[in-house]
Amino acid sequence: MQDTKQLRISYNNEWPIKFLFPVEQQLKKLLDDHNLQQAFIPAKLNLSSDQEFHSLLGHFLEGLDQLPFRPDAAFDAIWKALDAEFFRVKDEACAPQHESRFESFLNKVSTDSNTCKAFYPLANVIPMQTCEFAAKRIIKSKIEPDQHSEQFLKRVKSCLGNDLYVSFLSKYEPLWSASPEEAQRKSGAFLRRLVLGEELDINSIKFSLTSEKIASFLISIIMPQFRNERFHGTTFPPFRSSVAKLKTYAHGYFILQVAYALLLEVFLYRNFGVIDQNSVEEAVNKNRDIFLKLFDRELKK
Repeated sequence: MQDTKQLRISYNNEWPIKFLFPVEQQLKKLLDDHNLQQAFIPAKLNLSSDQEFHSLLGHFLEGLDQLPFRPDAAFDAIWKALDAEFFRVKDEACAPQHESRFESFLNKVSTDSNTCKAFYPLANVIPMQTCEFAAKRIIKSKIEPDQHSEQFLKRVKSCLGNDLYVSFLSKYEPLWSASPEEAQRKSGAFLRRLVLGEELDINSIKFSLTSEKIASFLISIIMPQFRNERFHGTTFPPFRSSVAKLKTYAHGYFILQVAYALLLEVFLYRNFGVIDQNSVEEAVNKNRDIFLKLFDRELKK
C-alpha cells in the first residue's frame, strides 16, 4: 500500500505535474473496464437567454470540471445553486418561520405540476456508507453537541418523527459508548433499511418512512450535513485519504446524483424551457444506471 502522507507531500512538491492517488487509480480502472470516460452524464439542454437559468447553469458547469475524480467538489458547485433556490422558494411561499428552507423546497417540488419527482426513486440505490454517515452524525450530535447540532437534530426530528428519533437514539447511543464502529455500522444499516422502505421494530414499536419523509431525509439531513462538514473543514478530504475506497466514491456520486436531479426540477418549475419532464426523468435514470453499473458492489459495504 502506498503511503498517502508521502503522496500528499509529493503532489505538493511536484505540482503542477499531477498524478492519481490510489483510490483515483481504482476509479479510473473501473471506468476503463466499462469503457466509460465519466461516471456522470449531464442532460441535454435547449437554448435560453434567461439570466437566472444561466446563473444556475454556471454553478453546475464549475462542478462538471471536477469530474470524474471529485464528485464531492461537483456537489459543492451544485449546492451553491440549490441553496440559493431553497431560500428563494421559502420566501416566495411565505412559509412559516419554523419551516426550514429544505421543507419549503421539498413541498414545492412535490406539489408543483411542472416537476417530475424523478429524484424519489434514487433513494432505492442509497449506499450503506451514506446511511452510516447520517447515523454517525445523528448520534454524535446528541452525545457531543457543537454549535450546529441543535439545528441539525431539529431537522432529524422533523424528518424521522420524535418517536422514531427517541427510539433510534435509545437503541444505538448506549452501543456507541461501548463500540462506536459497531454502533455506526448497525445504526447505518437500520437507517438504510428504513430508506429502502422496510417497516422496522424497536422495542415492539413498528416504524417506517413515507416516500416524502425519505425524500426529506436526503434533502434536509444528508445533503446539508455533507455540505456543512466540507465547508467548515471538519472532515478529511475524502479522496486523498489512506482509508478511501470505491465505496467512498459511491457515497459521493450518490449525493451528487440527488443534487443534480433536484437542480433539473428547478429548471422545470421555473419554466426556463430548457428541458421537459420526460428528458429529466431520462437523464436521472441514465445516471442511476451508470451509478449501478460502477458501484452496485459497493452499496452494501
